[in-house]
Amino acid sequence: MNLEEKQQIILNYFKIGNYKEALIRSKLILRENPNNPNIHNMVGMAHLQIGNIENSIQYFQNSLELFSDNLPAINNIANAYKKKADYKKAEEFYKLGLKKKPDYLNLLVNFANFKMDINQVEGAINIYNKVLTVDPKNYLIYFNLATAYRAQGNFENVKINALKALELKPDFTLADRLISSVTTYTKENGHFLKLKKIVRDKKISQKNKIYINFSLAKAFYDNKQFSEFFNQIEMGNKQKRDSISYDIKKDLKLFNNIKLLFKNFDFKNHEFKQNSKKLIFVLGMPRSGTSLLEQIISSHSNVFGAGELPFLQKSFLNKIRSLDSYNI
Repeated sequence: MNLEEKQQIILNYFKIGNYKEALIRSKLILRENPNNPNIHNMVGMAHLQIGNIENSIQYFQNSLELFSDNLPAINNIANAYKKKADYKKAEEFYKLGLKKKPDYLNLLVNFANFKMDINQVEGAINIYNKVLTVDPKNYLIYFNLATAYRAQGNFENVKINALKALELKPDFTLADRLISSVTTYTKENGHFLKLKKIVRDKKISQKNKIYINFSLAKAFYDNKQFSEFFNQIEMGNKQKRDSISYDIKKDLKLFNNIKLLFKNFDFKNHEFKQNSKKLIFVLGMPRSGTSLLEQIISSHSNVFGAGELPFLQKSFLNKIRSLDSYNI
């Protein structure tokens, strides 16, 4: 079996989500081909999928040391730094890759998604539009663009781009759900009539029908048809629950690790880094009004509302993971 055939086998393991087997096999090939930048990249990809971020970065760096123009490795190391919450390094690599190849699709898409994650919505919109000049029939980009416009409150462009996504992929009902979130329905609304027709279509998968149920619930609620509203909510929730494989043991382990992390933590003797910016944290339970409070505070000209940023969560989870062994 030649190297190309071995690589294809590993890629097949990636496709089915068996990343541990992909890692084992790619490491075996790497022993035979230690100077192959593509194999280093594959090992890094496997580590990244498993959650071994530091290991993945090391292999991506190895790949780039062997071949500095390896665009897949540049894309992957940018994604790894993003996952690590090192956003400065992530942006450096996204820009480096696009400097080498401005129309590299994977980098463009990931850079746009990165911009959304750090709440730079306008930048994300610009990049998504650039992606569409390269790949004008990508329904997911139209959907992502619609999502970005919703973050801006530009509901007209939300509908335009979500409808474009549906035009390219009619069974992409997540776009219907997005449209419903920015629509106040009347009984004669064309999208409402379409939803009532689709929900009876037996060809629609259960996964896609979930979004139709929730979209219809919104439409019925707007029309004060509360019996139908509750019916659609109940069906959507039941199908959603049936599609989830939940293991309470994982949450119990997480709770235990949180306790262990703070068991002997001395806040009095901990030195906190100084920050020149005054930070306002809004904390609260779900549906308790935290988003509304943020909007009120950020309406002041000297306040920027950053949304639900992932920095604290990712930093905290990295500490939690350090209590267990994640490396292979």
